[in-house]
Amino acid sequence: MRFSEAVQGLVLVAALGLPAGALAQACGAGGEALRVDWSATGWKRGGLSGTVQAGRVNAKGDGPTEPVKVSFTGSTNRLENGYPAVGSEFTGGRGGGYESLAMQADFGSNNQSVTVTFDFAVAVDGLAFDIFDVDFLPYLFFQRGFRDGVTITGVSEDGKTVMPTLRSPHVSAGQNTSSRATVYLGSPLASNQVVGYGENADAGSDAGNVMVRFGAPVTSVRLEYTNGLYAPSPNPQAQAIALSDIDFCVALAANLEATKTQEVISETPQACGDFGAPAPGGAEAAVPGACIEYRIRVTNTGGGTAGDLTLADELDDNLVFRAARMEGFDAGGPGFGLSTPVAGQGCGGGRCRVSLDGAALPAGATGEVVIRATVE
Repeated sequence: MRFSEAVQGLVLVAALGLPAGALAQACGAGGEALRVDWSATGWKRGGLSGTVQAGRVNAKGDGPTEPVKVSFTGSTNRLENGYPAVGSEFTGGRGGGYESLAMQADFGSNNQSVTVTFDFAVAVDGLAFDIFDVDFLPYLFFQRGFRDGVTITGVSEDGKTVMPTLRSPHVSAGQNTSSRATVYLGSPLASNQVVGYGENADAGSDAGNVMVRFGAPVTSVRLEYTNGLYAPSPNPQAQAIALSDIDFCVALAANLEATKTQEVISETPQACGDFGAPAPGGAEAAVPGACIEYRIRVTNTGGGTAGDLTLADELDDNLVFRAARMEGFDAGGPGFGLSTPVAGQGCGGGRCRVSLDGAALPAGATGEVVIRATVE
């Protein structure tokens, strides 16, 4: 992503980037960990669509937010009254006060499913959430039974499919299930699928937890919930799962504001190129020989670092370059530095270009380039 801005002959260019492969709680440089906290979203009970805000983790409403569009599609008429709903019915073992987004359905056949889709305003990295209460109830003469089945798929910014990694807190690598888990992972299921297995989990335990982690940026995530994966009966009874809070990283954008001012600091050229010498003061007119000082100030008012920053200014033809300096910028690349004409260079024909290359400006920082020239 690139942007440019011109201010009184000043050209300013910066490149911004998304941190790659970050975890939601350890975002890369220029990234911010955000969370969809279901207890704070104000989700309307039984609502099938809405936009929730992801906020800074533990910031209590302060700091940046990102909108996340949530929509339920498919056999939504099979959702039981009042669902989807935010509440503490399913806690995934996180304690009685923890709130999750629950969906409870009574599917009429194994061809029916409900899909919840999360659409992000920007590409997000390190997306992480848990699914609670994935479990199984066998078909018996007094119960119809069910098998929770979930398929999760992500979509990248360029429209490609992104597959998550699925894990259970009680299933070791290389295994499919365990005596402490009510989930089954692995063959013959696809890598992005999980089903209930063994028994019905307690709503407050972590036996039915599935950890969903995306290792690449996504702009959308689709979760399909069904009884159609190795179903125990053709007409399942009511079944439910719930979703934990959702964590992810976003790249905070830099926002550069530039100003350029000029001042006649002396009506004589003496010591014009010496920044250590005090300005005589009292100068009023840009007469021939007068020393003019240009100050180019750039402030990053955004939340992310501006990297690979280039700043360039070309002096008027009737000037003679004397000196330039910079301060406040960090090195943003191997070419970091200030390029100037030689002192005494006449500026006719565009020969006086001062440029700053390979610079970086952290969030909240201000950098400055000061140029001095005399009038011919």
